[in-house]
Amino acid sequence: MTQGKQTCKILKEIRRQIAEANGIELSTSECRYRGDCLGTCPKCEAEVRYLEQELRARSLAGKAVALAGISAASLPCLCR
Repeated sequence: MTQGKQTCKILKEIRRQIAEANGIELSTSECRYRGDCLGTCPKCEAEVRYLEQELRARSLAGKAVALAGISAASLPCLCR
């Protein structure tokens, strides 16, 4: 698996965990991007924007938002 695809998989899992911890329904699917990527694509960015929007709405509604500590222990260093 290329570095970009591995990064994509890790980031997708983090988004899934954040959504789950906050009771947000997040629909993801297998990455179909062809070739090597940097770990993010327009589809991934759309998932991030959706999750940010939902977290912002939750916060504005006075609900707690869980982010800290999610997946922190399972992250490899992405700074290569």
